[in-house]
Amino acid sequence: MNKVIPFVLIGTLAPIVSYAQVLTPAQCEGDARTDTPLISKLIAVGAGERVQLPAGTCSIRGSLYIPAYTTLTGVSGGLTTLVQADGAGGSERLLYTAGDNVTIEHLVLDGNRANQTPDEHRAGVFVQHANTTIRHVRSRNFTGDGFYLYKDAINTTITYVRAHDNGRDGIALTGAIGANVSHSQFYDNDADQIDVEPGKGQKVGNLKFDYIIAGAAGQKLTGAAIVFAGRPLGEKGLLANNLVLSNSLVYGSIRVVYTVNAIVRNNVIANTSDMPALQVYRFNSGALVTNNTISQLENKVAWPTAVEVVGTSSVDASTKTIIKNNRIKVAGANGLGVYAAGISDVAITGNSIQGAGKPSIERSGVLLRATLANYPFKLVHQIGSQQDFNLALCCTQSAFHS
Repeated sequence: MNKVIPFVLIGTLAPIVSYAQVLTPAQCEGDARTDTPLISKLIAVGAGERVQLPAGTCSIRGSLYIPAYTTLTGVSGGLTTLVQADGAGGSERLLYTAGDNVTIEHLVLDGNRANQTPDEHRAGVFVQHANTTIRHVRSRNFTGDGFYLYKDAINTTITYVRAHDNGRDGIALTGAIGANVSHSQFYDNDADQIDVEPGKGQKVGNLKFDYIIAGAAGQKLTGAAIVFAGRPLGEKGLLANNLVLSNSLVYGSIRVVYTVNAIVRNNVIANTSDMPALQVYRFNSGALVTNNTISQLENKVAWPTAVEVVGTSSVDASTKTIIKNNRIKVAGANGLGVYAAGISDVAITGNSIQGAGKPSIERSGVLLRATLANYPFKLVHQIGSQQDFNLALCCTQSAFHS
């Protein structure tokens, strides 16, 4: 006969909870009066661990602060939406990091823009701590930015996100040091799609954007697709360092200003705005534009330009710029492939430059001008480029091309 051993319980019996209740947190009702305390409690109880939010739409009044070492996760597949409640306060962001090592994932964030007053300082996610990870998040319809990386946003990783239909930028980086943004889309935002532009007294650097789609075909362009910028020369030591855009598709213009070692490589750029497709403006050192396919499709402005390198004074002018091995196409009959003015040096090597195939006395594949008084070009290298229209040299001191 088998012997039965009794099961002995020591301590207090826990209440019986169904397996479904463990896996599925309480549901949102779409009412900020009940949803906000529900989500806030889940975050508070799960601080430092993984916080699972329910499927459905949760209306949030005010801001949610994500503690250090906390992972805030929705139901994958875009099934969890956090909506900013009607009448949000000024400068109110939906999600804030409240410590280092925060992860935010599998969420749709909606700013409910139609039911808010105008305010460019609202945002979906506001990062102000180190080692933040954001992945599989869509941020839309905010009166300000989709994502915002402020000072102390150090070593941020952003992958598989979308930001669209926001009132300012898709993503703004005003104080970020060390960020990797990849496999993401920023489009149909009212200002810039990607805006690297530090606030007064702040610095940005070591930022990489890889496999990005910035802008959208047919989008009405009111800003740049991408801005890479540091602070003006008067603020010492605050130039933007080591900014890289690679392997990306860009609809619109790219502007590079006040940078050191900015790199734009292996991208497809299709620009329908009246700005140059890619502009290296004012002071930059060591900007590299290489192995891109650049199409300047606007043909209504006076000189539609694919690549422009322009300085505004002998001090505020780029140096050591390299434009190398690009495939450049200009749609306008009066367009310019590469235009350089108000600078002292530039290297233009190995590019293929194609015009509209129509005669124009103003059209050149490469146009180099010394536009600043007492500041001529000192050295120009134009080597090995193939073009179906002219190389024009205006007012240079010494120029070399082959």
